[in-house]
Amino acid sequence: MPRLKRTVPKYRLHKASGRAVVTLHGQDHYLGPYDCPKSVAKYDELIAGYLAAGRRPVSSEDEPDETTILEVLAAYWTHAAGYYLKDGKPTSELEGMRNVIRDVKAEFASLPVSQFGPNALKRVRQRWIDRGLTRVGVNKNQRRVTRIIRWAVAEELAPAAVLQAVTAVPGLKKGRCNSPEPPPVQPVDVAIVERTLPHLPPTVADMVRFQLLTGARPGEVCKLTPGAVDRSTDVWRYRVAGHKTEHHGRDRIVFIGPEAQKVIAPYLLRSADAFCFCPHEVVAKLAVDRHARAEPFPWEPVTGRASEATNLTSRGSANSVHLASTTPRTAMDEQSPAPGTERSPH
Repeated sequence: MPRLKRTVPKYRLHKASGRAVVTLHGQDHYLGPYDCPKSVAKYDELIAGYLAAGRRPVSSEDEPDETTILEVLAAYWTHAAGYYLKDGKPTSELEGMRNVIRDVKAEFASLPVSQFGPNALKRVRQRWIDRGLTRVGVNKNQRRVTRIIRWAVAEELAPAAVLQAVTAVPGLKKGRCNSPEPPPVQPVDVAIVERTLPHLPPTVADMVRFQLLTGARPGEVCKLTPGAVDRSTDVWRYRVAGHKTEHHGRDRIVFIGPEAQKVIAPYLLRSADAFCFCPHEVVAKLAVDRHARAEPFPWEPVTGRASEATNLTSRGSANSVHLASTTPRTAMDEQSPAPGTERSPH
């Protein structure tokens, strides 16, 4: 049987949005959620009209419903879950995106994305203002919404006019809005750090000293390895891998001067890819120190209680009856049957 040269356009999955799509004469027609009766029925209806018209383009009045905000948010979340990762773990930005998606969904889930404009964005922004977020936090969330729309435009889920409209909304200005300012991040007084150091385990104290002398971030101190330190010059260089601004194409180098070199020198005497500061070593050292400081207990609680019972009994105290009745049975008591309850061997 000869193979047909003009096949019927296929019902396909649009992976970015999770919707069903069919392409007729180079134009994509979105049908709704993939592999559901509603989208299949729309596909059948569209193909029937396409074939009845002699395989000519379908008129605009037959165009299926356009993409909704809910569909865009669902597609973007799938993208974000795989994008906002660092060393295989979700970053804090993913949680921020989750909160923004939840608020936009609560307000405009069924709204066609083409109708999401400045007023819609301001309405969502008002939720954050009413919630008491700082001005910086509100503006950050607003930029996240714009980022979602920009991604949707790039994936052909939203018209470019929507992105142009939402970017026209300015962020909140300092002194010109009711949202509070975030408290400034102040440095810790060095005197407080110095007074704290004697109370820390030696390894943790050295980590603090290294951070104080170099300005390294806490995570950078934790991931320090001998192989990452260039010791070819008087001032050593620690090239940080997987740092905070890596995705911007920037290098992060921590310069290590003579004093900081003295702090980490003992920790460099290990393999190139081993962590200089190991948590399990700190925990093991703490356990050893605590065991060395511990004094032997003069008596066990059970033996002390038994001694007190003996003293009360010898004095004929009435409390001895109550104390004896509540004394736990020993292992030998458990093995020996009570008088009169011995079982026959048969």
